[in-house]
Amino acid sequence: MPGGVRISLGYAFLILGGIALSALGQPLCRLPRDVFAACFQCGFRFNTYIAIAVAGRIGGEAGLALLSLLIGVLVPLVNVAAVAVLARGRATHVGRELARNPLVLACAAGLAWNALSLPRPA
Repeated sequence: MPGGVRISLGYAFLILGGIALSALGQPLCRLPRDVFAACFQCGFRFNTYIAIAVAGRIGGEAGLALLSLLIGVLVPLVNVAAVAVLARGRATHVGRELARNPLVLACAAGLAWNALSLPRPA
């Protein structure tokens, strides 16, 4: 398996594992809902710049391309997880918060633009 693929798979498992382990914080530590919501995302937010540097060094252009695709999937996933728990922690409607989140809106617009095969802006 090429180095870029290993790095990308490891990165994905790290993020998903961080989300799963962070979810255990409330029942294990018996945190109040609002405190848990504020702490939850600290377990899986990531530094994309470090991942890009490592993927480029180890996997070259192929590693960067693969990581770029992975980031395109993981950034919305991480943001949805964080916004959902924060909304729940504040006892607000999760759907409403997701619908107002600029990153979720931008990702949805990008996916729709691509699905409609619209031309890329100059």
